[in-house]
Amino acid sequence: MKKATEPRQSTRRDQILDVAARLFQKGYRATSLDDVAAEIGITRPALYYYFNAKEDILAAIYERAVGALIDRAAPIFASKLAPDVLLCRLVQVHVRTMLKEQPIVRVFFQEKDSLGVDASRSVKAKEVAFTKMMAATVRAGQRQKLFRPGNPELVVNAILGMLIWLYQWYRPERHVAQEIEDVFCGLLIKGLVVSGSVEISPAVFERRQGSG
Repeated sequence: MKKATEPRQSTRRDQILDVAARLFQKGYRATSLDDVAAEIGITRPALYYYFNAKEDILAAIYERAVGALIDRAAPIFASKLAPDVLLCRLVQVHVRTMLKEQPIVRVFFQEKDSLGVDASRSVKAKEVAFTKMMAATVRAGQRQKLFRPGNPELVVNAILGMLIWLYQWYRPERHVAQEIEDVFCGLLIKGLVVSGSVEISPAVFERRQGSG
């Protein structure tokens, strides 16, 4: 019986997060638990089976967003790819996560000040983990004389600035995900690779099934 109920509970929990993220886009403080329950078609007390408070729903939204990014990025980072290929793969993962989790991503960047201390600390730790993957990749490219010299932290901050702003301007009816990945990777790799050092690997622009 337990095995049968757990998937159902997980599905309902995800549904709550999806609906809450959509409603929170209009304002976290302006959205009540009654609003979330009504949108789903359950009672407010039923929400308490999954979450103790509205703050817990917000924290779960943040954990889901940054957790999805880390879950996708970690095995790629561990795969020992060449730095130029790896950097592009990490960029692709970030883009695909942003696009797949659009409502949650929008709330992620709009409502950080509403997070509690513990949730903020947990989310920050995961953000730092991804930043360290990017920085380690840049440093590896610099050690191999593939990437231009420069402060890796500044390079990563510039990359993240470009990636994060995607949630503001992306429109599915106007933009194609693969084109975004190609443009971003092209800008980064061609800007970082030392002129004449090596040819940019074709693998940088290859698409891998299941990487998103």
